[in-house]
Amino acid sequence: MSAFTMCGILAVLRDRRPSAFFRLSQLERRGPDTCGTWSNETVWLGHTRLAIVGPESGVQPIVDGDWVVVINGEIYNGSGPTDCDCVPGLLETHGLDAPKLMDGIFSFVAYNQRTHSIVVARDAIGVTPLYWATGPNGVYFSSLIAAIDPQATVDIVPPGHCASFKVGELPTFQKWTSDYNVWSELTLTVAPRRQLLEAMFRSVEKRLTGSVPWGVLLSGGLDSTIVAAIAAKMARLRRPDYPVVHTFCIGLKGSPDLHWAKLVAQELGTHHTSLEYTVEEGLAAVPEVVRAVETYDVTTVRASVPMWLMGRYLKRRGIKMVLSGEGSDELFAGYLYNLFCPSEREMVHECRRKMEQLHAYDCARANKTLGDFGVET
Repeated sequence: MSAFTMCGILAVLRDRRPSAFFRLSQLERRGPDTCGTWSNETVWLGHTRLAIVGPESGVQPIVDGDWVVVINGEIYNGSGPTDCDCVPGLLETHGLDAPKLMDGIFSFVAYNQRTHSIVVARDAIGVTPLYWATGPNGVYFSSLIAAIDPQATVDIVPPGHCASFKVGELPTFQKWTSDYNVWSELTLTVAPRRQLLEAMFRSVEKRLTGSVPWGVLLSGGLDSTIVAAIAAKMARLRRPDYPVVHTFCIGLKGSPDLHWAKLVAQELGTHHTSLEYTVEEGLAAVPEVVRAVETYDVTTVRASVPMWLMGRYLKRRGIKMVLSGEGSDELFAGYLYNLFCPSEREMVHECRRKMEQLHAYDCARANKTLGDFGVET
C-alpha cells in the first residue's frame, strides 16, 4: 500500500541540465518530508512528498514494470487506502481510460520505458494543480509554475483531461470525463436527497484515513459546518489515533466567522481554535501570498491572505491535513447573486460554468496557500 501523496511533482523532457534538481527544490514546501527522482537520457521525474498515510513508506517515483510514475493526489479505490501504486497497472491495462477508473483527486505524469511514451492526466475538478510548458530547453510538467524554466511558455493541464505522446512530441489533451448534461435532468426527489446524504458521508469518510494530526477548517457557515459535523460523527471510529476533531477558524477581530464557528464547535464538541489577525498582518502577507498562489487575481489574493496565515499557524501546530467546505457554493448555487437567476436551466448552466472554473480559483487558493506550509486541504 502506498500513501497520501499530496505533494509536488516535476517532469522534465529533453532538458538534461543540472537545473532540474534546483527546480525540484521549488516544490519542497509542498512536500517537505522526502524527495525522490528518476531519470534516463531524455526523461527526468521528480517528486517531493507530504506524508499523510504511512509516513515511513510511499517514496516516489513509482517504478512498476515498464512504467515510472509521479503523482500528486489520493486514489481511494486501489488495493489499499489512498493507493497510488495502482496507477501503473491501470495504465498498462486500460491506457488513456485509466483515469475513468480512479476514484480520487490526482495529477500525474507517467513514462513507459519500453515505448518511450508519456501519459499525463488531471482529475475532473482540478483539485491538484498541474502546469505544462515548452521552451528552448525542453518540455515541463509541474505542480507549480515556479519550478518551470522561466524561458518556457506555461499553460495549465485542463482538469478532466489526459494526453499520451512520445518523448520529443508535444501533448494534445483530450477530455476523459463525462459531461455535466445529467444535471439538467436532476430533480430533487426523496431518493436523490438520500443519495446525496450518503455521498457526503462517503466523501468525508474516505478522507479520514491517515497517520498524522488533522483538522477541519470551520467558518461557521453551512458548508464547513456540515463537513465538521460528519467528521465529528466518524472520527472516533475512523481516526482512533486522533478521535477528537480539531477545528480552526481565522478572521479579523469581531469577524462573524469567529463568532459562528465558536458556537458550532461548542455544539459539535470539537477542540476549537480561533485565530485573529490584523489588517496590517494581512497586508504584510500579500507578497508571500502572491508567490504562493501564483496569481495576481485580486479576489483570489484577497481570499488567500487569511488562508495563508492559517497555513502558517497549522504548520506550527503540527497539523498536516485539513478538511474544507470548498466547492459547494459552485456546485449548489450558494452565492447570493444566484438568487437572481431567471430559470432552473440558467442556474444549471451557471453552476456548470463555476464548476469548470473552480480549478483556477478556489481549488488553486486552497491547495496552494496551505500547501505552501506542507498542509493538505
